[in-house]
Amino acid sequence: MMYYRYKGYDGEWYCESDQEGNVYRQISKAQDQIVKLSNQRQSLYEMLEHPIDSHDDDWLPISQADFEAEWLRCNAEYMSEWEEAKAANEVGNTVMGRIEVIFPQGIIIHLNGIQYPGLVDYWKFAQHAQTENIYPSVQLIGTIAGYDEDNGWIKLEDARLLEERKDD
Repeated sequence: MMYYRYKGYDGEWYCESDQEGNVYRQISKAQDQIVKLSNQRQSLYEMLEHPIDSHDDDWLPISQADFEAEWLRCNAEYMSEWEEAKAANEVGNTVMGRIEVIFPQGIIIHLNGIQYPGLVDYWKFAQHAQTENIYPSVQLIGTIAGYDEDNGWIKLEDARLLEERKDD
């Protein structure tokens, strides 16, 4: 992974990206100090929609340690709730939810009754669903397989479409 910081007149951004510039984690700080995190629902999963151009001099390379320190600092207020969510949602439990967004990591799911989102492997899910059914608000069911500690997401396996669609 590669790590970058961008500081502009209206704020500053920290990003983790792959070699192609696709962003996996992002911190956005507006001039008014409002912080938005790519792993948080209340930030609407703030994430660049285009790859970072590593040749753009405005994106300054930073160390992984610097990125991780800022990531942990910005996520600190969520950590005790994250530990409680893991304890209440054990591996092996079946959960339902709806697709919120599709990221490079996979499909982000709004799980019913859980503050923290689920994460489904896109390609595994696509094998069981018609491609046209993979879009926001589609309902699915899956089994908790573990936890993505970097993002605070609940990993799901055996995800499949619900037989009938239910509205919130």
